[in-house]
Amino acid sequence: MSFCWCVAELICVLKRGGHRGIHPGANVGMDLVIWLGLMASTILYGLFWPIYYYSYYSDYRDSYRASDYQAKAIAVVAFGSLLM
Repeated sequence: MSFCWCVAELICVLKRGGHRGIHPGANVGMDLVIWLGLMASTILYGLFWPIYYYSYYSDYRDSYRASDYQAKAIAVVAFGSLLM
């Protein structure tokens, strides 16, 4: 979503006369919407990945895959938190 908004800004800057981009208020509003989506998805992923982790890997007892998934899930939550 952020990438699409940046592409739209680039197109506006290149196509409009005077090299004006999207209105600053729209940029701030869209940044807020993107940030709120990132915050919500990071929090939900952080809350619900243990449920998926324990329900899926408790049947297989595969410690390598379990630790690999757990490390990836922790990294996603950590980087999402840093981005916020």
